[in-house]
Amino acid sequence: MSDLILVIAIVLIIAVAIIIIVARPRNEVAATPRPINQPAKAEIVCVASPTRKGARYAMIGDKCTFGRDSDNSIVLDDILISRHHAAIEFGAGLFTLTDTNSMNGVWMQGRRVYQQQLANGAQFDIGPHTFAFLVASSAGSQPTPLPISGPVMQKLVEVPTNLEDYELQQFITEGGQAKVYMARSRRDGRQVVIKFLVALPMDSDGQYFREKFRQQMMIGMSIRHPHCVRIYGGQIDANPPYIVEEYLAGGTLRRRMQGVLPLQESVRILGQLLDGLAYLHNRGIVHRDLSPENIMFDSQNQARLIDFGLARVAGARQRTQMGMVVGKARYMSAEQAKGDPSKIQSPSDLYSIGVIAYEMLTGRVPFEGNDLEILTQHMQHRPLSPRQINPGIPQKVSDAIMCALEKDPERRFRDAREMATAFGYGVPFSAGDMDQVSSSSKNSQAAQMPASQQISYMPGAQMQTGARLVNVRTNAVIQIAFNGQSNRVLLGREIVNPSDDRMSRRHGQIYFQNGFWWVSEQPDQRSRNGIFHNGAPVLEPHVLRSGDDLRLGDTAVKFFSS
Repeated sequence: MSDLILVIAIVLIIAVAIIIIVARPRNEVAATPRPINQPAKAEIVCVASPTRKGARYAMIGDKCTFGRDSDNSIVLDDILISRHHAAIEFGAGLFTLTDTNSMNGVWMQGRRVYQQQLANGAQFDIGPHTFAFLVASSAGSQPTPLPISGPVMQKLVEVPTNLEDYELQQFITEGGQAKVYMARSRRDGRQVVIKFLVALPMDSDGQYFREKFRQQMMIGMSIRHPHCVRIYGGQIDANPPYIVEEYLAGGTLRRRMQGVLPLQESVRILGQLLDGLAYLHNRGIVHRDLSPENIMFDSQNQARLIDFGLARVAGARQRTQMGMVVGKARYMSAEQAKGDPSKIQSPSDLYSIGVIAYEMLTGRVPFEGNDLEILTQHMQHRPLSPRQINPGIPQKVSDAIMCALEKDPERRFRDAREMATAFGYGVPFSAGDMDQVSSSSKNSQAAQMPASQQISYMPGAQMQTGARLVNVRTNAVIQIAFNGQSNRVLLGREIVNPSDDRMSRRHGQIYFQNGFWWVSEQPDQRSRNGIFHNGAPVLEPHVLRSGDDLRLGDTAVKFFSS
């Protein structure tokens, strides 16, 4: 009997020991199991954290990963951490930190990074945790210096001193990947601003930022409103790519915010911004990057929304790089802070205007701290009432700001017009002008075509919205019309050019949505040889303007809207 008790006791002791080993916190073990006699390449130390401060991890192999899932080298179970958040990789003698697919980003020195060389002693933030990176020497004892850390970028060619249509006059500023110059049009002498995309991250040959630059130009060119900047055009496929936009002489709102702004002036500015937003929102466009830096004034002191680099049109496929949290931390909504693109709709812009209004009338933003602290506060904390900071603010204006800052988008204003009214702005909103091309110019080519060359494709019986494709080689016209029953037309070999065997039967689609014409691949399948819009491949839905060139297979057509 005593032998049986002894055996049971030994089994229990072994079981408890196994449980203790398995349940031991990960912050007490190396990030990667250390093979016998193989020294660590680096050590990762948690220097600030609610739960892991002081934890040390050895990087043994060429890769160390961070994330919530158990297959990561360093498992971080926190609401701000993605399943596979980041990785450190060693190659060509360098350590590189990469944001692999995170929702809330990897941060260094107050800015989000996507790919960064790590110097010895570099610190970075993942969720609420701050890590220090230490490179081990060959003996595994003392850190070895590395080159100064910096973003892994590829420089494009220098900005040209002259363009065919514009004369560069003065360098204005540089930020992010762009350089901005003042220029003069050689055609009409008009003063303009030209933004050059002069540096690209190495990921995917910089395709993400090229597409964002293209998106900024295409959305901007479709906007005609007195409180939105005019985009005149540009060349995305140039080297470097550039965008030409209206010159605004009045400077930024940030420059004016050197303290509390007068109430009447603030209401005027806010009302004009909401006027512009109402125009955008009515067309399905969400700005997503509102801040005092992205608000400027023209020579008549009228407020203008600028920088549509992060704007998107509702219904277009989202293509934000690596789960990117878009916008500036101080001005982004609770749903932006959570990083869910599907939730970022027009109420997010109203939240950002609420933050700007708060700052204009109190001299401070609702939430302060580092970016991750601010993101958390946007999601979880209620700000002080503006009247508690500035008792001179009328109660109705203070209430309007607090309504805009509600965490739940459903509890904010229904739209920009309602918000402007709540602030006491009484000027009628502008309808804007979509820069319609005259019907005579659109119809001139079709009028020259014999009826036998004009093909009609009408999903419904009565045309209310229409467009046409003109075959560049044969001058054949494909009429496209909608009557509200369907707003998408299949582009394929049978409709566009039956003799083109390089065109798929379901090659792509043209559709009309939120006041814009769009071209895209089929949502459920890609064409065999792609669609090209003005010479560039269509990787996501593109806005179409009259006169644009399309190529499907070997067939070149021009698009004209009715």
